[in-house]
Amino acid sequence: EQFGSTTRVRSGTGRLHPDSQGLIIGSFRQTTSRSDDPQLHTHAVISSKVQTDEHRWLALDARYVKEHQRHLGGLYQSVLRAELSHDLGVAWGPIDEGQSEIMGVPIELRELFSKRSRQIERAIRAKVSEFRDRQGRGPNQWELGAIKREAAADTRGPKSGNGVPELLTRWASEAASIGWTGHDLTTAVAEAARDRAPEPTTVDVDGVIAALSVGGSTWSRVHVMSALCDASRPQAHLSGQRWAEVIERVTDEVVGRCVELDPADAAAPRRRSDGRSMWL
Repeated sequence: EQFGSTTRVRSGTGRLHPDSQGLIIGSFRQTTSRSDDPQLHTHAVISSKVQTDEHRWLALDARYVKEHQRHLGGLYQSVLRAELSHDLGVAWGPIDEGQSEIMGVPIELRELFSKRSRQIERAIRAKVSEFRDRQGRGPNQWELGAIKREAAADTRGPKSGNGVPELLTRWASEAASIGWTGHDLTTAVAEAARDRAPEPTTVDVDGVIAALSVGGSTWSRVHVMSALCDASRPQAHLSGQRWAEVIERVTDEVVGRCVELDPADAAAPRRRSDGRSMWL
């Protein structure tokens, strides 16, 4: 909301992108996948209308939100990890593209409760095969991304409407079929957390900048934040809210070490959120 709630306003032959007063978001948490497996996630529905400082209702300039879905999702995952570490004391494995697995959860149990993922993977393989037959080559990264989105949409059936209480018995039965009980899983997760080496108490700012330098020659604040979330695991003594504050503070510190490429034309109107030109 702080950096992505801009709108568009015509000015002569150009178009300014000023800040608005914020976003209207309806968020709701869900605990299951469409295959009725346990999957904690949150949906955020964002209104396409924003209000300017002059109290005019205009369209949201959603480029920031759309272009940085992966980076914003990484922030969500990082704060969720902090909440679970703080509340339940769980430890985390390597972070891969913003996501990480809870240590101690056996791979056979993860696969058992990943029916939706396997459904999408089968659809992707079929669509890639069709693409090769049709085009005589494999898809590039953009085409593969489109295929993945299409596969997810094509296999997206309606939710059953079953609540977690109704599903608990089924989950327990499925887990027992491969030799796991709730008590066994809790014990395995707790032991993995005890055996885990303590996380560093400081953030490697130089490492974050080095990772950004490998990925490209220029970057914005959201890229810094994403690299930080991918490189740092939260401290168990910090709540999710406090961890989010740490991410914001360290991101500002890293950005402060970088060279600003936005032309410093004093005559150009600037956004209050990031100080950048409204023309950009």
